[in-house]
Amino acid sequence: MKKRDVYYILCGLFGLTTVFGPFMPDTWNKGIGAGIFTLIICAALAYWFYRLAKKTDPEARFGKPKDETKQNIKTIKALKNYTVLDIETTGFSPTEDEIIEVGAVRVRNNKIVDSFSTLIHSNTLLSPKIVELTGITDEMLLTAPTLNEVMPEFKKFLGTDTIIGHNIIKFDSKFISQAFLKTQQGLFENALIDTLPISQAMYPDWPKHRLLDLIKNFNIADTENHRALDDATQNMQVFEIMKQQLH
Repeated sequence: MKKRDVYYILCGLFGLTTVFGPFMPDTWNKGIGAGIFTLIICAALAYWFYRLAKKTDPEARFGKPKDETKQNIKTIKALKNYTVLDIETTGFSPTEDEIIEVGAVRVRNNKIVDSFSTLIHSNTLLSPKIVELTGITDEMLLTAPTLNEVMPEFKKFLGTDTIIGHNIIKFDSKFISQAFLKTQQGLFENALIDTLPISQAMYPDWPKHRLLDLIKNFNIADTENHRALDDATQNMQVFEIMKQQLH
């Protein structure tokens, strides 16, 4: 029995208890307050197991009906020309933190034909964690080009390509959108494909779906450098392998 089936069964059991519990004498043996508390707990557990089941359901991960999911898979498998991007930032907030590096690779006929990579100037002191993670230092950013200098060239490099990224929908695209607005580059309107939910849908039994986990599981590399161009390149390799394994 698959994990998601167990979650659905537990969801059903707690859901039934919530629905029929008020009509069962045992529910009220310890008083009305205790009975209501028990029903609330059962309802919460039913919802929690439902969410867990959805997280391990490939079709739910795509968030599409079955026929549309198949169409999306067909579109992804047929994609030969695209651009993969990655960014490094000072933190997690698109409105309060800054991009300190962008990297991208342009792919034509499933092969990298061009790349874009640059650090971006910042007056914000980097946290020790960011320095340790990326190897980027404050000194390296002092002489780097500014966001206003980088974004017009970066937008030109992206063109109208479909953009691939790992967690790009919830992270990278938010920062890029803010950067485009700050530098009067208009909206970031490229079509996006996020390899994170695709990985979660394709490999529901994997405990983690970080880019590091994918490159290890696909024998691409043992470590992730956390530099934008390197990560974009490895993400391209991940995407090509995933395309081959899509059914």
